[in-house]
Amino acid sequence: AAKNREVVRALLAGKADINAYAMLNVWHGPDFKRHLVASYPDKTPLHIAVLAKDTEMVKELVSGGECDVNMWTLRRVEANGKIRMANDLTAMHLALKENLADIMDLLLDAGADPEPRDAAPGAKTPAEMAWNSS
Repeated sequence: AAKNREVVRALLAGKADINAYAMLNVWHGPDFKRHLVASYPDKTPLHIAVLAKDTEMVKELVSGGECDVNMWTLRRVEANGKIRMANDLTAMHLALKENLADIMDLLLDAGADPEPRDAAPGAKTPAEMAWNSS
C-alpha cells in the first residue's frame, strides 16, 4: 500500500488526470517481470482505492480537490445487439457496500453526493442502500 501511495503522489505531482478510468499494471514476481494482474477500465483511481479499503489513499486522492468524488464506475450493457457503457456505482456506493465509515466520511467531506441516482431501473442511491440494510 505504501508503494501505491508513492505512485499516487507522483501522479498527482505530475498533474495526471486522476479522474481517468484506469488500467492497473502491477509488478509481480522475484525477477520483476511485468504482469498485468488486474485491469480496471471501468474504474477511477478513487474507486480502486475504495475497493482496496485504503483510507490513506482515498485521503491522498480527495485532498487536492481535483478528484471527482461523484464519478460512476462503468458497466457494459448489451441491448438490442448494441453494446454501451452505463453508470453503475459511485465511490460512496462502494464504500457503503463494504461498510467503510472512515472512507464514507472522507467522501462526504470532499463533496460526495449521498443521493446520486443512476438511470438504470431499480438502481439505488447510497442512502437507500443504507436504509435497506439496517
